[in-house]
Amino acid sequence: MAQAVEQALTEKRHLIVEAGTGTGKTLAYLVPVIRSGKRVIISTGTKNLQEQLFYKDIPFLEQALFPHGEGKLSVCYMKGRANYLCRKKLYDLTDQPVLSGLEEIEHYRAIAAWEKATQTGDRAELAALPEASALWHKLDARAEALLFAAARAQTVASVIRPALAEGKVVICDRYVDSSLAYQGWARGLGEPDVLSLNVWATQGLFPDMVILLHIEPERGLARSDEPLDRMEQEGQQFLAKVADAYLKIAEEHPERFVVVDADREPAAVFDSVREALERAVHERDDHQPAS
Repeated sequence: MAQAVEQALTEKRHLIVEAGTGTGKTLAYLVPVIRSGKRVIISTGTKNLQEQLFYKDIPFLEQALFPHGEGKLSVCYMKGRANYLCRKKLYDLTDQPVLSGLEEIEHYRAIAAWEKATQTGDRAELAALPEASALWHKLDARAEALLFAAARAQTVASVIRPALAEGKVVICDRYVDSSLAYQGWARGLGEPDVLSLNVWATQGLFPDMVILLHIEPERGLARSDEPLDRMEQEGQQFLAKVADAYLKIAEEHPERFVVVDADREPAAVFDSVREALERAVHERDDHQPAS
């Protein structure tokens, strides 16, 4: 295998190798990579293998190659953002906890105690925290963005595109701009990354019109007699960021946004929405070629 890897590197071509557990696969590709003198990125399937490479296999090879310390391998260990604690999310959870069961409560206590001492925020320091901890994913805004994008991809493929193909008008409550406002701006993930994710998920399908019913968050919550949902429980500061983000997105895309003042009587809001829809339908009909 080592010879095959070395030959593939020399010839600058692809190589697919399958080998059993415990046969020394990591050394078989690490040795020719080191011999090549090239910069190489190694992507592993699991964090356990990544840590094995960094903390065990590479030091072993370094000792074998430089037994007297006359040299050193230049290695960088990179992990994704989800491996690091988001303090803001933890503090938000502290102020308005949304925990499910005794297990999550125990995980929360362990994370909160560790947060006070950690210098890196690397969850690898929390050996007792299960890899599949649901609470940790609540602290990772990326997981939330991915879940919304996945749901949107399925809806587009199974509902929206088939309806459009039949010439129907599709009305969708929340779409890509919602993720831009909530995850891109309020969660701090950044608009470019969230937009790229959703363009891919929807295959670039954007609405002809977005009707933004704008009302200050505190006024909107005061109107409702329903229990607060998970997003509403994030608090006024978070909701204010969402509202501001929506207005900013609408300002940047006036060609498809209609902002309606929702801090009025329902009948007045309804009339404004109806007028916007009628105007959009008439404009579309005006652009349709005559049969």
